[in-house]
Amino acid sequence: MDKYATTGNYAHIEKYRDYLANERKASANTITSYIHDVTRFADFLDSLAKSDFAAVTGDDARLFLSSLEEKGLSPATITRCTASLKAFFGRLVSLGVLPHDPMADVSASTFTKALPKILSTEEIERLFRQPDVSDLKGCRDKAMLETLYATGLRVSELIALDVGDVNLSTALITCRNSGKERSIPLYSAAVKSIEYYLGFARSKLAARDETALFVNTDGTRKSPPGFLEEL
Repeated sequence: MDKYATTGNYAHIEKYRDYLANERKASANTITSYIHDVTRFADFLDSLAKSDFAAVTGDDARLFLSSLEEKGLSPATITRCTASLKAFFGRLVSLGVLPHDPMADVSASTFTKALPKILSTEEIERLFRQPDVSDLKGCRDKAMLETLYATGLRVSELIALDVGDVNLSTALITCRNSGKERSIPLYSAAVKSIEYYLGFARSKLAARDETALFVNTDGTRKSPPGFLEEL
């Protein structure tokens, strides 16, 4: 995003990054997640030839979220993006940069169905601190949690991943579902967790010739029930 750092919408995003880091003292994971979502929206606005956040409307935001749904992104990802945009535009309004909040009447429930209660940032960070990464199982669990949070994958999609679906050098995961394939970016903390898991835990846990990225303690691919039982 550096090439955009001093121009248009992207300048506001860089200032928001500084605010999250220096005033909110947000974690690196939180900052990466928020900035990723807001930048994705700015890129979408570019495609509409809207280079000024002041011109953004609720309809623009709804069109953006609808486009995520059409791309096959999970309800969790759409909900996270909605929360990120609400926080970002709320900040711009509080600073007087915008006269109104385009996200005021936008809800993720328009695009998602019967979602469970969304965890707060603090709850998510507490969840990430639970696994003991010095333990094989804990190391695996931390990598799974980071991957779920970074990508918004469903559990069924997560456990279907093979080692070959992860490209750590490009920070991308390839997900295949219902004959469709999509590449999903990973933030740096997720990349580091997966890399550590592959080197430290999976090499010891996985059965011979097992292709699954995430495996049970018996070395085989995790199953939906097994995901909850062993996590």
